[in-house]
Amino acid sequence: MRHRIVALLVFCLLTVEAAWAQKDLARLTGLPPQREDTLTLYIVGDIMSHGAQTRSAFRSGRANYSTFFRHLESRIREADVAIGNLEFPLAGKPYTGYPAFSGPDEYASYLDSLGFDVLLTANNHILDRGSEGLARTLDRLDSLSLFHTGAARTDSLRHPLLLQVKGVTLAVVNLTYGTNLGPTRKSPVVFGLSDWQPLLQEAAASADIVLVLPHWGLEYHSVHAPEQEALAREMAAAGAHLIVGTHPHVVQDFDKLSGTPVFYSLGNAVSNQNDLPARLELGLRIRIVHRFGASPFLLDALPEYLWCTKPGMLEDSYAVIPVRDFLDRQDAWRVPADYYRMVCTYQAVQAATGLPDHELITFPPY
Repeated sequence: MRHRIVALLVFCLLTVEAAWAQKDLARLTGLPPQREDTLTLYIVGDIMSHGAQTRSAFRSGRANYSTFFRHLESRIREADVAIGNLEFPLAGKPYTGYPAFSGPDEYASYLDSLGFDVLLTANNHILDRGSEGLARTLDRLDSLSLFHTGAARTDSLRHPLLLQVKGVTLAVVNLTYGTNLGPTRKSPVVFGLSDWQPLLQEAAASADIVLVLPHWGLEYHSVHAPEQEALAREMAAAGAHLIVGTHPHVVQDFDKLSGTPVFYSLGNAVSNQNDLPARLELGLRIRIVHRFGASPFLLDALPEYLWCTKPGMLEDSYAVIPVRDFLDRQDAWRVPADYYRMVCTYQAVQAATGLPDHELITFPPY
C-alpha cells in the first residue's frame, strides 16, 4: 500500500508540474493551453497475389506469408490506421495469378493479423472472377477484424468509409478507373472514378479529414498523366485533404494542388513483378493533429522507399524491406547482385520522380 501511495504522489506531482509548465508556456506565448493528439496513417500500394507468391507461401504445404511484410510490421502495427490496396479477389480455388487473380483466404488473414486496418477493393483486378468472386471477397473480409471500402453489395450501400479515431472522423474514399471485366450492372458494385463527386461530397460533409485513394494513371510511368492532375485538382477543390494513388505499379511524383498533397502512385506493396522500378515502392506515413476545440489538420507526410525481394535473394520467401535500413547491409543478401539492383533503382527512381526518400513534407494547418 505504501508503494502505491508513493506512486500516486509522484504521479500527482508530475501531473501538476506538467500543468504548470503548460500554463507558463501559455503565459509566455499569450495563447491558451491546448490539448492535442496525433493520428498516424500508414499507407502502402498494390498488394498483389501472383502465382509465384502463392506457391512460395504454400511451399511447405501450409500457408506462410510471414516474411512478406515482416520488416514493416512495426510501422503497420504502430499506425492508428494502416491501409493497403487488395489487388485480387478472394474468390476461392483454384488460386490463380495474372491475368485473372484469385488469392487464398489465408493471405487476407495474414494481413489482418499483421495489423492492417483497411483494405481497398476498388481496382481493376477485383472483378477478375466476376461478381460472385467479389461477393465472396466481401464475405471473407467481413469475417475478419479489418475494414474495407471500394465496393459494396448494393448500390444503396455506395458510401465512403467513415472511421472514428482519437476524436477525428476520417473519411476514406476509394475509386477505380475501371475493372478488367468491364462495366457490369450486377451486384456487388465497384466504386468508379465517375462516382467521385457524390462520394466526396458525402465525405466532406461527414468527416474532419477526407482521404481519397484513386486507382488511376498509366502503368509503368514514373510521372503522372495530365488527366490525373486535372481530376486531382477537382477533388482538391471539392474537399479532399489528401490524395494517394495506386495502379501504375511504380512510384510516381508528388505535388500540392490548392494546398492538397497528391501522391500520384505508391507503386506496388508486394508482387512478383520483374521490372526493377516495379520492385521499388513507397510506404507513406501521414500524421494528423487534433487540437481539442479546433479542427484536425494534416501535419506532415514521410515517404519511405521500399524494395520487394524475391525468394532466395534475402529470405526464403518474398520480403519487403525499407531501403534505408538495408543500404549498409550488403552482407545480408544471399544474392549480392540484387543489392546492387536495389541501390541503382533507388537512385534512378528518386531522380525520375523528384521525390526523395525520408524527406519530411510539412503542411500548413487548414
